Amino acid sequence: MRNPALPLSEPDPALLRKLSLIEQGYLAVAAMLALGALGGWLSPMLGRLIPADWAMLTPQIAVAVLLGAGSLELSRSRHPAWLKQIGFMLALLLAILSVAVLVRDLFGISTGIDLFAATTPALNTTGRMPALIAAAFAVLADGVMLIRARRGPASHLADLFMAAFCLLVLVMISLYMLQEFSGPAGNVRDSLPTLLSVSLLAFVAFMRRAEVGAFVTFLGAGSGSRIARIVAPLVLLVPFLPQTAMVHAVKEGLIRTEYVSISAAFITAGLSFAIMLYMAWKINRLEKKVRDLSLNDELTGLYGRRGFYAVGWQALRQARRSGLPFSVMFIDVENLPQIARTHGNETASQLLVETAELLKASFRATDVIGRVDPAHFAVAGHFSENAIATMRLRMQEAVNYRNSNPGRVCALHFSIGCVSAKDPRHESLEEMLARADEARDQDLQDREPIPHAAPKATR
Repeated sequence: MRNPALPLSEPDPALLRKLSLIEQGYLAVAAMLALGALGGWLSPMLGRLIPADWAMLTPQIAVAVLLGAGSLELSRSRHPAWLKQIGFMLALLLAILSVAVLVRDLFGISTGIDLFAATTPALNTTGRMPALIAAAFAVLADGVMLIRARRGPASHLADLFMAAFCLLVLVMISLYMLQEFSGPAGNVRDSLPTLLSVSLLAFVAFMRRAEVGAFVTFLGAGSGSRIARIVAPLVLLVPFLPQTAMVHAVKEGLIRTEYVSISAAFITAGLSFAIMLYMAWKINRLEKKVRDLSLNDELTGLYGRRGFYAVGWQALRQARRSGLPFSVMFIDVENLPQIARTHGNETASQLLVETAELLKASFRATDVIGRVDPAHFAVAGHFSENAIATMRLRMQEAVNYRNSNPGRVCALHFSIGCVSAKDPRHESLEEMLARADEARDQDLQDREPIPHAAPKATR
């Protein structure tokens, strides 16, 4: 449950604790995939045992994954400064390796640090890293080096780098699915372990940056953040799920190739529509909850002061349009502060709840009943002076019945003031409520004081 004192724009500490365990697990899986691939390259015997798809996670990619996982793990805020410095150096090494690969592929210039770039006879596969993956790791390294920046240009650059890294990972996934559809191309981008490794790093990097950056919405404690955490994965998967389904359908002979595009578009539209309906439903529920919290009194369940005036004015306008009578009652629970001091706040709160129950039982569902002050209630509705007298008598009988219970700790007494509008077109709700309060004061002065302690039971 959310801590009410926690700002909605701040990360939820409980969520961060859970997320920390998930991040450690993801980094461990990525590191194990990379170590397994490196072991296959270093040991011909082990290389013959690993799947061919795993072998496409080349040594350069495996080293980059290990550097990325290590730098992300050591970038945690709870680590001491010297460990963070080691994490920064690992990110710097990753940046150097990635840039060297890019320079080699884009300009044909060898930097002399192409680690494990030779072909391994046991696997008959080159160990080089493709330019797209190198670009992704270069962006990741830059983002990790700035990952704890909280303000200024460095913070904006860190957010940009993390967003760009996640975008490049999505591009890699798209290319992998396209190659699945058109047939394997025999390059490293066909490697599922490679995609899994960089996807796990992308999740951890994005969430780590979200703790202090522009993406904090995904880690917040509010309802909007919870909606974002649910909807964001669906939005990211919608473009890929239909394509994946179409690939398998074509391979199984369930659909002809020329119908792939229209079928994928139809499925994507359906999933998008379902997400839209879900978001609308969640937002409506949130809006209703916010409206109830702002208009209703939490203790009694009646309208609060704001809600009473909002709905009461609607009833007054209806009386003006339709020529209906309109009256207002002001009810004061007597000696409530003294009761709270003598018998405790719980007893005082119970008296307020009882008063609310009596009001709801005495008036119609269409009447507006609210708690307008800590010890004051108000009722507004389309009833006449004769109806007011009947309701007052009904309420007094109900109070007498409750006070006759010998087990009561404290008796309930209240005073009532009532006014009826002579011409609703020239009356305001605020003025009528003030007049009803004055009538209540007069009613209290005209009658004798009433004891407020419940009589002791006689033997």
